[in-house]
This record gives sequence, structure tokens and C-alpha cells, in this order.
Amino acid sequence: MMRRMRTASVSLIAAVLIILSSIAFPAIWDRFEVIFHDLRARMFIRDPDITRIEGTDIQIERRDSLLSKFVFIDIDDYSLSEYGRWPWPRSIMAEFIQKIEEFAPRIVFVDVYYPESTDDDRFLDEAAGKCGNVGFVYNFLFGEGFERYDVDAATLENTARWSVPTEMAPNVPSVEYILPTVSPISDHAFLGHDWMLADEDNVFRKITEYIIYDGRAYLSLPMMLYLRYNGIDVDDVKIERGSVNIGDLAIPVDSGGRRLVDYYSSYRGYDKFRHISFANIMSGKAQIDLTDKIAFVGMTAKGIASAANDIKMTPVGEMPGMEYLANAALNIFEGRFIVTVPVWVNHLAVLAVALLLSFFSKISSGWKNLLLAMLLMTVVLFAGFILYDNSVYVRMAEVLAAVFIIYLAGTFHKYMQEETQKKMIRGMFSSYVSESIVSELIKDPELAKVHGDKRDMTVMFSDVKGFTTYTEKHPPEYVVSRLNEYLHEMTDVIMKYNGTLDKFVGDEIMALFGAPLYFEGHADKAVDAALAMREKIRRLQNKWIAEGRDILDMGIGINSGSMLVGNIGAEGKKMDYTVIGDNVNLGARVEALTRVYNVNILITENTFEKLAARRNLCREIDLVRVKGKNEPTRVYEVLDRHVPEAFMLNFAMGLDAYRARDWEQARNCFENVLSIEPEDGPSMLYLARIALFEKDPPDAQWDGVFTMTEK
Repeated sequence: MMRRMRTASVSLIAAVLIILSSIAFPAIWDRFEVIFHDLRARMFIRDPDITRIEGTDIQIERRDSLLSKFVFIDIDDYSLSEYGRWPWPRSIMAEFIQKIEEFAPRIVFVDVYYPESTDDDRFLDEAAGKCGNVGFVYNFLFGEGFERYDVDAATLENTARWSVPTEMAPNVPSVEYILPTVSPISDHAFLGHDWMLADEDNVFRKITEYIIYDGRAYLSLPMMLYLRYNGIDVDDVKIERGSVNIGDLAIPVDSGGRRLVDYYSSYRGYDKFRHISFANIMSGKAQIDLTDKIAFVGMTAKGIASAANDIKMTPVGEMPGMEYLANAALNIFEGRFIVTVPVWVNHLAVLAVALLLSFFSKISSGWKNLLLAMLLMTVVLFAGFILYDNSVYVRMAEVLAAVFIIYLAGTFHKYMQEETQKKMIRGMFSSYVSESIVSELIKDPELAKVHGDKRDMTVMFSDVKGFTTYTEKHPPEYVVSRLNEYLHEMTDVIMKYNGTLDKFVGDEIMALFGAPLYFEGHADKAVDAALAMREKIRRLQNKWIAEGRDILDMGIGINSGSMLVGNIGAEGKKMDYTVIGDNVNLGARVEALTRVYNVNILITENTFEKLAARRNLCREIDLVRVKGKNEPTRVYEVLDRHVPEAFMLNFAMGLDAYRARDWEQARNCFENVLSIEPEDGPSMLYLARIALFEKDPPDAQWDGVFTMTEK
């Protein structure tokens, strides 16, 4: 009883410490909390239905969704190439406003600062006045580190028109100056500020809905777009602690007038929002219906947008500032807001977790207790994500920490045990088996023990032709260098086709298909790998010839069937993951036959029958009785080159005539084959056999089988 009470006390003390630390050091906890927030934000990006139609020279787009309210007009690199370096004369923007009015947008908003007067200002004012639906941006500046602009009375009055009086204290006390859009540009336009404040990690997660400055609450650009779009007067906005009220719409905000942004687009938004080049609007290439749309003009040109700090890092990736603002505005249009629960709810959750963990320790122990704690953690995570999907934000860092702290030691110990075991297995096997086998052994360490598994699979043997002669003609260092190059390239091909490298025996390669991880179609994979190896060796040969070096060539033998596979050796000392059995031996014998018939790839009848593809590349070569087996094996060549149909037909007819002892017919057919391909090894071999049989015919029991007398 005392032990259980002590456990409960430890849990409660840990919970209280977590709560006190979250109050005393909120910034530390925030660093962890943003991870969980950003994960939820990325997972629950809103995804309205979207359709898109695009032309090559003329862009025509239609999107029946909430996102269709915004159309971004990009001042991009192409636009700069058309209209020159930034900043442009303001007459260009005036001309643009007149041009885009042809597309009948509900609102045109220009996210470009105009803090100083120029002679072209009147053009912008006239264009905005004629359209009657144009907005411009302004901002606020801190007292230090920023250039201060002298703001005239008319400009201040124009800016104040888009604010409401308030008795609340400033929500951003460090703000001292306005970065305005000057009069007369702002005389006949509405204004909205795009003040954005990043968190300590320089990631933008919240939008500031108002800035209280000199007794007035200046409304954000997203809010102003909503008001103007719906014809709502600024005076209808009511600022209260905890919310901004627009009629029946309540926008939840924190004590700083900020709220979390709920996202509709991710990295740079081009998969969700509609983007059109400024230059294409001006030139008339873009044909689009902007009825009831908000045409949002902003910077996306790489150099200028970056220099102006208009590329924002958000929880869902980088995006231009105008897209970040559009996401915030769409929250208002949809009436969807992420509501943050009060902090005391988080504190109660931490205490509840502590009590639950104490209860778990009372009813269970050992691994069961750990499972219950993990289940609780899963519930906390699941609840946090589900609530976020339903627009409720609950902090998760402190609650999850309450689970972790109590079980940290046990979890860490288990983790270290598992890591030690992984390192032991990897150190034992990685030097002589493939990475796929190591991964399989790590998943199931029992596989590392000496035992066998009989399964249907395919084995491949490959050997360098004339390697002994090659070694006699070249110094050892040269031979090793060439051999290493050859083995490296062939190994890459084998593993690309899901093969497992079994071993190197000098110049011989042994590979497995279907072990340790079994898969259907292992015979096809082996044949595909063999063809790819032949293609690779041809490229190597061309390279060696170009370098003035002697070339290497190889033969490949493949067999499929039942084989015994496993770790074979002395347990704890030396083991090899390999296969054994008659079908393995047959694969090795078939590879040796490639030199007898002077072909590149030979497969057995077992493999041929398992092929789902590539049968059209195979021709039957012979019936062979290999050394050590009584039953003959039918072998096929896999052609790694294109041959005409007459080649295949004449060889098949010649083989039938040969087995029927029709030597003359067989000779004619094989000679026809050689007329097509003079170096065909099997045809030359059969002509030599026919010449012998014509002088010394086989006995009556001859069955057409060739018997190997050597391995």
C-alpha cells in the first residue's frame, strides 16, 4: 500500500513540476509544442474540390471551390523581363488596374508598398477611383532598425478610415510608426495592414487581426477583404477581449489580437491556388472570368520576394506572403477558426494523466503497465489530432511529457537493449550477406540461428569465360582491379532486380532470387537480371576496348526449384546465408554448359516453365544429362540479342531432325541458321556432332541426350 501511495505521489509531483515549468518557462515548452502544432497543421490541410483547365499560350481556369475566391496575379520573373527592373513606374500598375477591370473582379488588392510620393501617384489614384474596388497595403514599423517615413495628414486620415476606435491597450507595444500607402493613392481605395509576426523559430503560425495604435484598432488585410467582399462597413466591427465580432461572425483571438491560421494550401500553393502572371494579364494572353473573385497582386519573383522578406516559412512549408494572408482570409470567409482552449484545461489534463498512470501501476506491472502507458499516449495524440481536425487546438507537449517522464527510464533501457541487439546482428552478418538479409535478421533475430527453410526459388551462377587464361596474361594487380570493377557492376544489377548476393568464388557469382524474402515471379526476376547483366557487360566491354584493354566476358546459368535455404555454419562463429540441394548443383552445371554451347545465358526447363514473360526470347538448345544426375534436363538459351524469325524456325527444325536422325535435313537447317548468324555456337556444335554420327551412327537406344562427363 505504501509503495502504491509513493508511486501516486511521484506521479503527482511530476505533474505539478511540469505545470509549474510550463508557467515559469513557457518559451521552452513552446519549442516542443510547435512540433505537434505543425504536424497537425500539415496533416489537416483543407482540401476543397478543385478542377483545372489549362492552355499552352492562353490560360483558362475554373475552380468551383472556396479557394476560387482568390486569384493571384504574380509579379514574377517573366513580368520583370517584360517590364524591366523593380520598382516599376506607378503608371504601369495604374494601367494594370484598368486592364484587369475587363475581367470584372469583385476586388483588386495590390500587395505592394507605396510609402513615398511620386509624380505617377495620380495615375494610380485615378485608376483606383474609376474601379471603385481597389485596395492597397500598409504596415507598421518598430522604433529601432527601420527607416521612418514622414506621414502627411491626408495619408494618416486615409489610413484611419479603415480602423475602429478602441479603449484597449496596444497589443503590440513596440510598434511606433506606420508604413503607409500615401495619398493620393489611398484617397479612393481601401486599405488593410499585412502585419505578420513570426514565432521564435521564424515560422509564421498566427495572423494579427488588428493593431492598436494611437487609440484605434487598425484592421488586418484578411479582415478588410472579407468586409469589402461582403459590403460590410468598418464601423460594424466590434473589438472585444478574446474576439473580433462582425455581426454574427465571431473571430477568436488571443490577448495580442492574434489567431492560428488554418491552411488550405501547402508549399507555395501552386497546387491549390490559381496563379497568373502579371505580364499575361497585361498582354491579354490570360483569358479568365474573375467575376466575384479577389484579384490579389503580389511579388513572387525570386530575387525581389526574398529581398522584401515576402517568402514566409509556415508550418506547411514556404509560401509567398500573399498566400499566407489568403489562407487567413479564407478562414474568415468560411467561418472556420482554430479555437485554442484555455491553459487551465491543459493543466487539468496533465493532472488527469498522472492519476491514470498511478491507477495503471496499481492494476498492472511490467510490460503490461508500459503498454497501458503507451495506450494512454496514443489516446492523447489521437484526441489532439481529432480535436484539431474539428478546429479545436489543445497543447500536447505538457500532456505527453507527463507520460514520458514517468516511463522514460524504462523506455530508454528497452531502446538501448534493442539497439545493442541490432548492432550485434549487423556486426555479425553485414560483412558477408546483403543489406536485405541483415534487415530481415534484425526484424526476426531467430533467423540468425542455424536452421533451414525449404522453398521454391531461383539460383543464378555467373562465371567469367577464360578467366584462367586472362590471369596468366596479366599481372595480379591488373587482374584484381578489372575483376573488382566487373563484380561491382554485376552486383549492382543483381540487387536492382531483388536478387541476394550469395557469394563470390573467385570470378564466379552466386545469387538467389526468392530468399530471404520470398516473392512471386522470382524466375522472371532472375532472367531480367541476367539480361541486364549482359547489357552491362557489353557497356563495360566497349569501355575497355576504348581504353585499349583486354575484355572480360561471362556466361550465366539459371535454375529454379525446391532448395534448402538458411544460415549454414557454426553458430556464433561463422555462418553463411546460402542455399543447398540438387537444384543448386544443377544451376552450377548449367552455367558450365554456356562454354560448351558458346552461348551467354542458359536456363533449365524448370525456370522456363515458371516464366510469365520472356519465353519469346528463349530457344531450346539440347537435352543434357549433367554429371551426377540420371534424368536429362532440357536447357534453353535466353537470347540477349535480336534475331529474325527464320533463325528460330530453322534451329527448331534442325533440332527435331537431329533427334529423328535425319542428318541431312538437320545439316541443312543448321547451315541455314549459320547463314543468318555465322557465329552461332549451338549450330556449329550440332554440325560437328552430325559429322561424327554420319561416320559412326549412334546405337538404337540413342535418345538424343547429350551426357556431360565433366562438371
